Amino acid sequence: MKRLLVLVALLATAFGLGQNHNPAGQAQPPAQDPPCGSIDNSGVSAESTTGFPQALQKAEDRANVLDLLLAKIWFYYLDQDFEGKDWEKVSAQYKAQALQAKSERAYYDALRGLVGELDGVFLSATQLEAQSRLSQSRSGQGGIGTLISSSESREGLTVRWVLPGSPAARAGIKARDRILAVNGRNCPSTDRIRGPEGSTITLSIKSPGQPPRDVVVQRAQVNYPPTIIEAKRLEADPAVGYLWVSELGGEQIPAAVEKALGELSAGAPLKGLILDLRGTGGSGMRTMRYLLGHFISGVKYGFEGPEFYERRNIPARKPDLSQIPLVVLVDRGTTDSANMSAAVLQMRPNTTLIGEKTGGGNRYYQGHELPDGSVFFIAQGRFVLPGEKPMEQEQLTPSVLVLQDWLEFTEADDPYIKAALERLK
Repeated sequence: MKRLLVLVALLATAFGLGQNHNPAGQAQPPAQDPPCGSIDNSGVSAESTTGFPQALQKAEDRANVLDLLLAKIWFYYLDQDFEGKDWEKVSAQYKAQALQAKSERAYYDALRGLVGELDGVFLSATQLEAQSRLSQSRSGQGGIGTLISSSESREGLTVRWVLPGSPAARAGIKARDRILAVNGRNCPSTDRIRGPEGSTITLSIKSPGQPPRDVVVQRAQVNYPPTIIEAKRLEADPAVGYLWVSELGGEQIPAAVEKALGELSAGAPLKGLILDLRGTGGSGMRTMRYLLGHFISGVKYGFEGPEFYERRNIPARKPDLSQIPLVVLVDRGTTDSANMSAAVLQMRPNTTLIGEKTGGGNRYYQGHELPDGSVFFIAQGRFVLPGEKPMEQEQLTPSVLVLQDWLEFTEADDPYIKAALERLK
């Protein structure tokens, strides 16, 4: 009842806001390359750090956006005890900070601080971030065509995938290469890799087992495919199939997975399949259901929360691989939908999880858009496994542990894949 009363009061305050969006200002390049570890503000309009966009010009507008955010957290958040925190006191503290802010950046910093107090609430795609991306796209920014995997425990940026025909591919950059430096600076970032189309950039590249080398790449407009999937038979054992899905969020992924598995299972029978979910995340519940349907069907999973209850059937999908031995590769980058998929598959007969403890994820997140264009996500339900078994622990521990950093190895020497092939003998 308390939540409902707070929600009604706050919604009454916030009711009636318009959908005004501020156009992005012109990108102003920094006077010099920012120090390593600092925030690069190139592409962010000056208004973002000195004032407010149109949708936040009035103090009452800023208050209403904040009140609506708080109302939804009060009503929907999974943990009704707010993790033991005095949420009224915490929210009042950040509300005061936000309302005293003199710039868009300071305002959103306060909002991020607020949602950061709770595990399971986060702010995304704020006006500030949207302006930065829009400014970069309008100013002819280009890239090199790679999917990057970063880790605090790994030096530099690791290339997880290279777009065929891209500037990176033409320069000889391959998956599992590490970018150690950008134009001589040993703190590479994707922001520093991007730049004006047609300009060149020098990258220090280290391939597994090889010394570093310098590679000159010409930036270009890069058009990434809607889905990034790799499906093949392994050279070490052509009777074993391999499927890697980069993320489980896109609406086009189910059809792409179905096509890839159909081609993979054609020809000589497979004696086993390796499903690679290392570094895979995403919040695509539909994608998750349809991926699982190739390996297990006729069961239900679901989510439960204070204001949320849902059960979803896993439909049978073609090709039917429910009887084939399966190995699922996981690591600390396996999160959210991929983590929950691995938890379901772990219950499947003739299935083995190999790797390191996962990054976790056992919640259903619902996105909520605010009138200023910000989007925030709230954990509204906890995952329930087939058989009505609550998924109490977020992280999964594989039955076969492999603790080496697999991105330090070539595919032929990948310790995870070697362990999988040993299991599928």
